[in-house]
Amino acid sequence: MKAINVIKSVAVAAMVCVSVAASADSKTKVYMNSYLRPSMAVVSVVPGTESEVYKMEVTDAEGSMVYLTKRMSDVDANQFLLDIRNLKDGDYKMTFYSKDGSTVSHAFRVDGKKVVR
Repeated sequence: MKAINVIKSVAVAAMVCVSVAASADSKTKVYMNSYLRPSMAVVSVVPGTESEVYKMEVTDAEGSMVYLTKRMSDVDANQFLLDIRNLKDGDYKMTFYSKDGSTVSHAFRVDGKKVVR
């Protein structure tokens, strides 16, 4: 029964998912999809190179780091789980760090404990 509830939750999240795609450069793509509840998002990075993305840092409009996470270890893709429950409404920037030393940034906005852009 618990598995059915999880499947229902994922299905509902997929139906109401807010998907944001951005191009940090001409080849790298960043996708954000809500996950289980509006205050959680799975962030997927499709790098323009073969380099593996290993860390995501979120900074606020003033440049202060407010969130730091490593890549989800149980997936093959460059995916990160972003919990925005403790982020105030405003503009933020995600910066992704690759093993080859390159970085990619993506701007987003939080409004009412949801990612709106």
